[in-house]
Amino acid sequence: MERVQAYMREQSVSQTQLGNQIGLSQQHISRWIFGRGTAETRQALEQKIQAWLTKRGATLDHSGAPVLSGRAAARPCGR
Repeated sequence: MERVQAYMREQSVSQTQLGNQIGLSQQHISRWIFGRGTAETRQALEQKIQAWLTKRGATLDHSGAPVLSGRAAARPCGR
């Protein structure tokens, strides 16, 4: 979670923007960041976030850190 938050900051993507891009509310993103909700809900949200990262050319490495590749490394995700 912390690494995804850091990635969001680096790419200038707010919780609201992320929610809009993956079809969830800012409140859902906030609950996930703070570890609230059921395990099933968190897992479903993590899958959506993984798909969002992949769409932008980023992946989570084995430690959970977002890793950019190619052109995605040169452009902010929110733009």
